[in-house]
Amino acid sequence: MGWMMFLKKDPIFLMRDLVVFSILALIIFFGFFYVRRNYTVG
Repeated sequence: MGWMMFLKKDPIFLMRDLVVFSILALIIFFGFFYVRRNYTVG
């Protein structure tokens, strides 16, 4: 969502928001792979 706002040059969009969205996406992404890796080992 943050990237679409950035690409469309949304006037209410701030760079800080893009950083927050990116950090949340990374946490979810790594958490998903961490859980999957642990389940496949068990």
